[in-house]
Amino acid sequence: MLEPKLNPKMKKRLEWINKNDELMKSWLVDYIQQHDWKPPFNSKEETELDYIKQFLNDARYCAETAQTREECRNMKSAWNRWEKRYNNRKSKTVVEGNYTISMVARKELERLAKQQTCSFSKVLDTLLRNAKEMEFLQKKLEKHLQEENDGLRMDTAFLATFFDTDFPHQQAQIMTQDLRKEMETDKKQYQEELRELKKELKEKQTKIAELTAIIED
Repeated sequence: MLEPKLNPKMKKRLEWINKNDELMKSWLVDYIQQHDWKPPFNSKEETELDYIKQFLNDARYCAETAQTREECRNMKSAWNRWEKRYNNRKSKTVVEGNYTISMVARKELERLAKQQTCSFSKVLDTLLRNAKEMEFLQKKLEKHLQEENDGLRMDTAFLATFFDTDFPHQQAQIMTQDLRKEMETDKKQYQEELRELKKELKEKQTKIAELTAIIED
């Protein structure tokens, strides 16, 4: 009778398993039983750690087939999904949800995720964050435009009409000139800030131009 042949590739495929992780141990015991890879776990006769060690030992002798490779990939993917959902449930900044999007949006989402080398969730999160930041920049730009317009509407010559004598009139002219200089300085400062805001806003718009296509109206 031929003895089972050791498959050295299995050790590499299963090295992600952490036998000291309590959550992973419980999850693995359930997963192994669901796929009938070992007899049901009996807590009276063995520990979860013993059960997993025996599974890993047996796995080293699995035949090198397409099915074996696929089952290993599926098990690792299933754990990653479960761990992510578990962490999200405990998170105060992340929440899971179910959303429906069109097939066109789905394909665009896949393309962007592949292009950016990240998950679908990361693409959507980046889109919404950039949209929020762009909204803030737009409001800031509108505020600066309003302040600039309000300042330019002021007619500084009106100060001279407040005085009748020559001396006050001269003082009014000086004040008017100073005010004009101050307004010119403010105007240049506003224009510079506006240029920076417009530049930043344009960069944000360019950055999210592709991402906005994935949101269905």
